Parts: sequence; C-alpha cells; structure tokens
Amino acid sequence: MKTYLLNISERVRQFNKVLDVKTVLCDKSWRILRDDGIKESYIFQQDGQVIVAHNGKASIGKYVLLTENKILITMGDERYLINPTFSQTKDILAFQLDGTAEYSFMINEKSELNITFPTFQALLDYWKQKEIEDLKRQERELKQEIEDKRQLELKKEREKYIASLELNKLRPPYLKRFRIVGMLNLFLFFLGCILWGSSNTKSEATYFGGIVLICFSIFIVICLGCSYYTLVDQCNIEYMESLMNDLDENDEKYKWLKDEILYIRDRL
Repeated sequence: MKTYLLNISERVRQFNKVLDVKTVLCDKSWRILRDDGIKESYIFQQDGQVIVAHNGKASIGKYVLLTENKILITMGDERYLINPTFSQTKDILAFQLDGTAEYSFMINEKSELNITFPTFQALLDYWKQKEIEDLKRQERELKQEIEDKRQLELKKEREKYIASLELNKLRPPYLKRFRIVGMLNLFLFFLGCILWGSSNTKSEATYFGGIVLICFSIFIVICLGCSYYTLVDQCNIEYMESLMNDLDENDEKYKWLKDEILYIRDRL
C-alpha cells in the first residue's frame, strides 16, 4: 500500500467517519492514488477477503473491522492497522496508518472523480486550489461584512443628520412673514365683522364692504393653508443648499443633502 507522509490533517478531518464502514467499502474497486504510474487497486469483499492488484497482478489478503472504525489488513507477513475516513460523496477514501502522519488515498473507480484525480498530486493540487478559493471567499465575505456594517453606520448617521436639520419646519425669516400675513388677514376679518355688524346704522356699501372683507380673509386663509407645505419645502431646499455651499462635494453630508433635495423637488 503506497502511503505519503503528509501534513494535511485539516483536510482529512473534513472527511466523514462512516458508522457502517463495511457497507461503503465492500464490493467496489478502490484505486490507490499514486504518482509513479503503477496501478494499485483494492477490492474488499463481504467475506473478509481483500484482493490487491498491482498492474493486473493480483494477490489475496484478509481484513478485519475492529472497534472505533479501525481496519486490520493482513497481506502475507505484513499487517496494517489503518483508520478509514470518507469524503462527503464517499467516493474518496483516506487511509491513515494508525499512530502516524502517513496517508494513503483511494478512489472509487466507478466514480467520475476517478478521471478527475488520475494521480495523488492532482488531488493535492485540487485541495490547494480549494484552499485558495476558500481564502478568497472568506476575504470577500469579510469585506462584504465590513461594507454592510459601514453602510448601516452611514445610514444611521444620515438619519440623525437629516433629523437635525429640523425638516418640515419653517425657518425664522419665512415664519416671520407667515405670521405677518396671518395677523393682517386676522385684522381684515375682524374689520369685516365690525362693518357687517354695524350695517343697520350705515349704508349698504358698508354692509357689502364687510362681507367682502370677511370673504377675502377666508380666501387668504385657504391660500395660506394650501401653500404652507410648499413653502416649507421651498425654505428647506434653500436652507440645505446654503449648507451644501460650505461642504466639499465628496463629503457624505453633501451627498445626503443632495439626495434629500432631489426627493423634496420630486414631491413638489
């Protein structure tokens, strides 16, 4: 049995120990992976015999399944105590000489992997490539995790920053104008009520003048109500544009303000 002294315990630990080793192992032709061109095959039979072939020359030995999934193979005067483990597909078998770091790998000759891994070096190359791919995948996952965390932090910071702008509230200059117009409108309403209430002692012109003032003040209230949110959006846009003038275009806050302005303008 061709074995290799290897430090590949991590890869071998990924193999599965099968409870019913005999069911998986028997009545199959297992080819030893070698790099010297010799074809070495093992056929384990249900009756405890093992047929070993070297380039077509066969010999018969015996094997015994021991406790803890150990196998004792006897070939003439030679005996091997091995620990078998299987790949997930159960088509690749790893034999470790008990108590050593020597491994022998067999492959089911009816498996497609028999063509994929013609030599032991091909299996090693495959594992090395898998390790590189696994490292790259872990690196991508780590980068994605860091990016997701950064985006989440940016989102929270953006929401906090936008909220600090006190959107949907009139700025003092606009609020002052709004109050002035409201006070003037209230004055016209009361004036109209006075003229309308005193129409019994005055001319009809005074009566109609009071009605006109009352209706006009109501019209102004309706207009102010309809234009309030538009006025709020306009003043918010002007306020955020003034903030953008003090920021660099590559600043995250500049981008947030720009997006917010575009959103408000789409809403108008």
